[in-house]
Amino acid sequence: MKNVKKTFTTISILLVITILLSACGANETPSTSSPETPDVSSAPVDTGLSMPETTRLSFGTASIGGVSYLFGSTLSQVLNNGVENLEISPEVTGGPVVNIGLLQSGQIEIGHVTDSTSYEAFHGTEWAEGDASPDIRGLFPTYPSAFQAFAIKGKGINKFSDLSGKVVGYGPAGSSGDVVGHNVFRVLGITPKQDQLLGWADVIGNMKDDIIEAAVDVGGFPHNSRLELEATHDIQFLTLTDEEIAKIQEEYPYYILGSIPAGTYKDLKEDYNTLFIWNEVICNKSLDDDVAYMLTKAAFELQPSVAEGHVGGKTMLAENVSAITIPLHPGAIKYYEEIGIELEDWHFPKD
Repeated sequence: MKNVKKTFTTISILLVITILLSACGANETPSTSSPETPDVSSAPVDTGLSMPETTRLSFGTASIGGVSYLFGSTLSQVLNNGVENLEISPEVTGGPVVNIGLLQSGQIEIGHVTDSTSYEAFHGTEWAEGDASPDIRGLFPTYPSAFQAFAIKGKGINKFSDLSGKVVGYGPAGSSGDVVGHNVFRVLGITPKQDQLLGWADVIGNMKDDIIEAAVDVGGFPHNSRLELEATHDIQFLTLTDEEIAKIQEEYPYYILGSIPAGTYKDLKEDYNTLFIWNEVICNKSLDDDVAYMLTKAAFELQPSVAEGHVGGKTMLAENVSAITIPLHPGAIKYYEEIGIELEDWHFPKD
């Protein structure tokens, strides 16, 4: 699989460069609108898309206020409006690790996860060592999330290595911030004084109260929590050095390089070079083939409506399927082959 990962890294670097330019424009800052409910119409739309019978799906997203939850709510509403006989319920969860556990055990039907988390879960590596989830399958890619580390200015935390000996917030247990943050700290030999695994509203509240000294996250941007914090405090973003990035990518080649444009946040005066990880919608292999096919087809055919409601929808394109590094569901494979998308060897299940 190592050769597959090298191939994926090359592909994804090109993808990230493309999507960052196309999603935001070369000099355009992403919208800072972060509604708690989707900014899309709730009225049904006649698209000709339909499930063969009433289909109710639970969709694992993340904590309330996070980008994944907002995106998942938007996607659910667009698909419910545009696909007859479909009812998707976005569920508040702890994020990717929790979603994979719920999928593997059959407690939800679809979930939004980071690709690194699904890869490690499927192969039983890293956090999932000894507890693999071989039944998960990919459906479609969504958007890349950025690794972001930040503190309140004036606290003596000015670079990433300053996080040794500090109290650090990661978001909820099992979130991408938790998993990737701890991976990065381990590779770089950084040991925080204490971990705080809390929802983002609590992380930001504790930062304002000087309980948490800094935070790390993997999420879309602009992120609600950063917008809330910058409304009352100046933020110091902590940048990884080229040497630190190279060291991390040596162990995790699927953490790819990208940048958050200057101006995305009030205190981000220059492009923020960091690591990116793609997100995707996945399911259990037991999901009906016709349902998986229609979900994949509808996601791409209704992509413009998703993009209108959430900036993450701008990169939800079929040609970005190479970002998914676990096997795809046969129903999804059928759709990609119908529209002429070339799939990778690893996309085809062995069972």
